[in-house]
Amino acid sequence: MTTVRRRLLLLPVLALLCAGCGGGVHGSPQPQPASVGPLTLRAVARLPKPLSTLGVDGTFALPAGWRVDGFGVERSGRYLVFSAIPVHVPTPAASSTRGGEAGAPSQGPSSPEQTWVVDSKTGRTSRFPQINPGWYAGIAVPGAGWVLREERQQLSGVKCGTTQAEGADCYLWRLYAQPLPTGRPRLLAQSEAPGPQAWAPLPVTNGRYFVWEQGESAGRIGVYRWTPGAVEATELTTRKVPGQLNLDGRDGLYITEGTLSPTAGANRDSTYRVNADVATTSVPTKVAAFSSAGIFDIRDGRIAYSTGSGEHAVPLSVLTIGSRQAASKVGPAMDGYYAANWIDSTHVVTWAASGFTLLDLRNPGRASAFAPDAVGLVAPRTSDGYLDLGYAPPTVDDDGSPADTRDQPSVIAWKRVSP
Repeated sequence: MTTVRRRLLLLPVLALLCAGCGGGVHGSPQPQPASVGPLTLRAVARLPKPLSTLGVDGTFALPAGWRVDGFGVERSGRYLVFSAIPVHVPTPAASSTRGGEAGAPSQGPSSPEQTWVVDSKTGRTSRFPQINPGWYAGIAVPGAGWVLREERQQLSGVKCGTTQAEGADCYLWRLYAQPLPTGRPRLLAQSEAPGPQAWAPLPVTNGRYFVWEQGESAGRIGVYRWTPGAVEATELTTRKVPGQLNLDGRDGLYITEGTLSPTAGANRDSTYRVNADVATTSVPTKVAAFSSAGIFDIRDGRIAYSTGSGEHAVPLSVLTIGSRQAASKVGPAMDGYYAANWIDSTHVVTWAASGFTLLDLRNPGRASAFAPDAVGLVAPRTSDGYLDLGYAPPTVDDDGSPADTRDQPSVIAWKRVSP
């Protein structure tokens, strides 16, 4: 069987993002690049169609000429963090989700992308250019008063031992820790040598510390934890292959590895629990096995996932770790590969090319399909009881001609789902 890393998913209407590289060492502080002048975002007077039925609690419009990246909007308390891209710059061929994304933009002499930190109470926005000229933005994850920013550089395949000169799976990466909202970043980890994108960090956080995987020089995958204020990260365990990380507030860290099954588009997944709170290396314990397609999420000891493949419509599956009962089927069926993200212990947002749905497991028959066509919405994110969304107007119409987006600003929006 072929081992696959299934935290990434390519949806036809979503530009999502994937990371890249191999190996990692801890680094010394780097100087803060000059930030772009601050601005204050304003609320949206007229919501775009995909958001109008959700009943959001707050919105901000990006200024003309900028759009929110497909990776989505991450939250930590009052701060919203995302990558912003100039509209006049060609959209990357593919871009990333923690648990859902794809690809690598072309490289130029400098990167036009910026990391934006928005105060959701005031709209005041701090904007940060890339730290490394010519590199481009990877994942940016806020938590515990910090944001971890990854930057990547794609190299010729010759650097990774292949004859492919362009478009190769060959990357360098650097991971920076930066205090919110306007602190100085410092280099936290970096690739030891060029390597595949599957070996780069995709950090996750529980609001107390961050955890990520990174490739090691011996071909192993190290799992690291960093607590804000610590000099360096602690290695929790090593693995043979990369997987998907989930930090569960109740049960700690889960690592899920997948292998391709005979059923096209599905994966056989094995989930392991790791004690992320200890200071020494922990031995992962297998706690669950399931077959899925798309992106799954773990919260309070339950796994929410899709079993559908291709264009087969299926409802959401919810598996309780440690239970002898089979996974339950809840909510309406959705077409194609899709993803699930827990908002709290009872609310889940599901999303696919066919649309976005907010589901309350206490009353799954009243699921709210707030965006049945999904056009323009980027990957939804969930944190602190909020559903955070981004909308980027399509750049082309259905017939392939340029779209008129003058009256459709790129928007970030949020809905408070639970206290």
